[in-house]
Amino acid sequence: REKTRVVHVGPGAALEFLGYAFRYRPDQYGRAGRWYFTVEPSVGAVARLRAKLRVLTASRRGYQPVMAVVADVNRVVRGWARYFSLGRPMPAYRAVNTFVVGRIRCQLRRRSQRRCRPPAGMTEFAFITQQLGLMQLTQAPAPR
Repeated sequence: REKTRVVHVGPGAALEFLGYAFRYRPDQYGRAGRWYFTVEPSVGAVARLRAKLRVLTASRRGYQPVMAVVADVNRVVRGWARYFSLGRPMPAYRAVNTFVVGRIRCQLRRRSQRRCRPPAGMTEFAFITQQLGLMQLTQAPAPR
């Protein structure tokens, strides 16, 4: 009884439960007066994932092969994405993608006296995602 309560979620308020934020958002197309109930990963859930990814891509792991680091990151990100595939996860997915690519880029730059460079004609982003196999969150995974 102490933990149970009734919460009225209206515009500007949110209920966070099990890593999700339940809230009303204004219409994404700018139509006045229209609000929609959304479910999305909470800010705290994204922050916890970022902290976990910082540990996985820390400078202390510089001795491990890049492919092993990328495999560990992919495992964590894939599990997180499966859990948070409900509702409207794309803004959180974009934030996670940007963060992970930046961390892997820093990991590659500090690995030796001469920084890692992508092959000629390939961008750094393409090298990280295609050559190294870093997973990008682009859409909600299909439910099992």
